[in-house]
Amino acid sequence: MSMSLPIIPNLRPPSLRYHPRGQESNLLLRLTRKSPKMSKVPNVKHLPRFNSFLYPRPFQYDLHIFSQVLGTTLPSSTSHSHQALKSEVDALKARNNELQSQLARFQTNVETIHRHNVELLRNNENFNSELAYLRRLYEEERVHRTTAEEQNEVRRDELHQAQVYLEMPDTISGADVVQLAISLNTEVFQFSASISEASSRREVHKLTADDLSTLRNLVGANLVDILHRANTEPDNDTDAEFLLQASLQTVLTNNTRQWTTLFDLNGSERSKNLFASVYHNIYCTSPQSVSARWRALVYSRHKYADPMDARQILFHELEKTTTTVLCALGYKSSDQLTSGLPAIADAIIKLDRAMGEASLSQNLSVISIEPGTRFDASSMDNTDSGPARDGTVVCCTDLGIMCAERRDTSRPPVTGLLRKPGVLLDSAFDL
Repeated sequence: MSMSLPIIPNLRPPSLRYHPRGQESNLLLRLTRKSPKMSKVPNVKHLPRFNSFLYPRPFQYDLHIFSQVLGTTLPSSTSHSHQALKSEVDALKARNNELQSQLARFQTNVETIHRHNVELLRNNENFNSELAYLRRLYEEERVHRTTAEEQNEVRRDELHQAQVYLEMPDTISGADVVQLAISLNTEVFQFSASISEASSRREVHKLTADDLSTLRNLVGANLVDILHRANTEPDNDTDAEFLLQASLQTVLTNNTRQWTTLFDLNGSERSKNLFASVYHNIYCTSPQSVSARWRALVYSRHKYADPMDARQILFHELEKTTTTVLCALGYKSSDQLTSGLPAIADAIIKLDRAMGEASLSQNLSVISIEPGTRFDASSMDNTDSGPARDGTVVCCTDLGIMCAERRDTSRPPVTGLLRKPGVLLDSAFDL
């Protein structure tokens, strides 16, 4: 049995039609909302009298009454929908709670991962710093080992050189050095003879004071006097070619003697004298093995450190002096001059290195005779074709070889001639 709504003037009952799902809130608002025409509860005395059965008490909008009315008038399907909606809301709430829990766990995991990532980054920075430090240590150790290996290599080379220096024997004999000197003298003689035969002299040439001064420094005063007399005395029968040949032989012999006494080729005159003085002191105060090895070391590492450069220096010196002699005597220089000097330069260097580097047990050196010396057959040879006789040395044309050996530092060295130098006497010039 259903209750019918009372009929109230100017009052529309709330709509009881079925509201779709999701509009229950609107329905409740409409049920609880008062009519705009009845802002207040109507006064009973002003209400018309109605049947008390029909109106047992004054009508008031009561939420409870409307709820009862709604519950009695709504269809059963609406109640079921409400229950389903409630169940769905509960399920959504449960799902929401579950998602909230998952979100909380996810955020916790994210924070944990973040903290772990920060820790890993910090560890990575520490590892990078440690790696950079280890790399620096490795590089320093590598440089240290490389330097140590280089120093060890230098020390090994020094020890090897010292061993060779101390144990190196003679690689050439005195007789071999004499043969080298003979070969050099032959080269000088042949070159001088060929130049004197091939050179053309000017018809008239008077030696000037400058020419005489230049020649005096190159060939000596005695030969210059003969050249001057031959140039100024018209009745002088001295052969001009012979004078030129003797002059060239003398200047080349002097060049060889000076070259073999040098230890420094490119230094100043003071430097050259210093090396010679040092060697003289070592030779006079040290055993033969020490002085000879010192000389050999200076030759190989300093004088002939660049053999081609040394050869070029010697060639230019020979070319300059021979050209000076030719021009001073009034002769023209020729291509034959430059073509013959390289062989002489090679012979001089070969002889010099043999005496300075290869001979250690004895001190070998070239020897020449000073002009003006009285002839002595025991210490010199007369290179003139005539028989040897007394006279004065005009010039030295062939180099000799002297041998000196110091057996005891407290005694002077033992000396001897392996080959006598050759000279021209004043009698050879028909003065």
